[in-house]
Amino acid sequence: VLCHPDPSPIICIDEPEIGIHPEWINILADLIKVAVERGKTQVLLATHSPDLLDCFSDRAEDVIVTETDDKKNAVFRSLDPEELEPWLERYRLGAMYRNGESVIGGWSS
Repeated sequence: VLCHPDPSPIICIDEPEIGIHPEWINILADLIKVAVERGKTQVLLATHSPDLLDCFSDRAEDVIVTETDDKKNAVFRSLDPEELEPWLERYRLGAMYRNGESVIGGWSS
């Protein structure tokens, strides 16, 4: 679907890392980036994979984090490039997520 010459305007993929070899995660991320760069489609990707998230460290402004508020409602927010800048000089998004950094909505302790 990502390589289709006339793709759908929106492609939704839920946890694509499940069931593929870990070494293929980078290939999958590259296919997603190419599909979006062609300008014909948007890709909505849901993942809990820090490894897949690492692949999008160069596009942190395109990452949207889903969190739960005090009332257990889902809250969506874009990552703030200015807030992330000092972090991304030292870490990739997946590493920040693994370490529970609140700036990216990391795993809670």
